[in-house]
Amino acid sequence: MKHFSDPKFWATVCGSAVPISMSLLWLVGIANCWSRSEIGTMIAAIAGPFAGLAGFLYIYATFIQQQELFERQSFESGLHRLLDHLKKEGTEVFPPNPKENETIRLKEFEEKYKQYASGIRQGTGNDKNEGEV
Repeated sequence: MKHFSDPKFWATVCGSAVPISMSLLWLVGIANCWSRSEIGTMIAAIAGPFAGLAGFLYIYATFIQQQELFERQSFESGLHRLLDHLKKEGTEVFPPNPKENETIRLKEFEEKYKQYASGIRQGTGNDKNEGEV
């Protein structure tokens, strides 16, 4: 049921409704002996809003994906800045022997990342334009 909340799903449904409604209206128009202008008017009145809605939903879905990618990139950027900061300090980020003290080193790294991230949020992080932490 997750796909019902996905805007791409509804955009695809609306986009699929365009050729279906065009075909059905064409057949109804031929069966009722409508003129070409009447058939064209009906198709434009029914299929046009579906096409517009599908376009809007695709743009909205792209916007949501762009926000998710931005959040991921900002996290990765912060992580890489922290790694660079720790390299400048001369702190070992990862243990030389991964099997020894791995849990302890990862907890230290997590604590340092939290400290660094809170400093960035408060405006005291080590940016290129700012001084040291």
